[in-house]
Amino acid sequence: MTYLPFDLEVALKHPERVITRNGNKISEIHYFETAKPVGYKLYAVINGEAEAFNVDGEYFEDETECIYDLFLLPYYKEKFVNVYLDDKGELVVADLLHDNLLDAKEIAKHMPLSRPYLKTIKITSLPYEPNCNQKETL
Repeated sequence: MTYLPFDLEVALKHPERVITRNGNKISEIHYFETAKPVGYKLYAVINGEAEAFNVDGEYFEDETECIYDLFLLPYYKEKFVNVYLDDKGELVVADLLHDNLLDAKEIAKHMPLSRPYLKTIKITSLPYEPNCNQKETL
């Protein structure tokens, strides 16, 4: 999997996306903005241990690569779509995308018997970074 470069602002808003170079997820991340500039201001909990980082997510100040260096997981959008059979026995993919599996299956319950429900498929987008000024689409 390809990781994205660490971004402090994104990491603080979406800590679930923060990961170390060797693939460990963090359980907490904190930036101490008002701390005096002695030592590190960014701390993350990895495997129960609090570790210090510079604001670029690097474990060592000298830019030596380390297994603890922080990165971001790519953002993926998931949607669900129902698949039915038409009156000729051919597959029909519904044109309505659902935000979650439960909604998709609920809609499938209300389809006429002439259009039998087969299954619900999860569709995952390519990795991207959401733009706050742009409407999210799949």
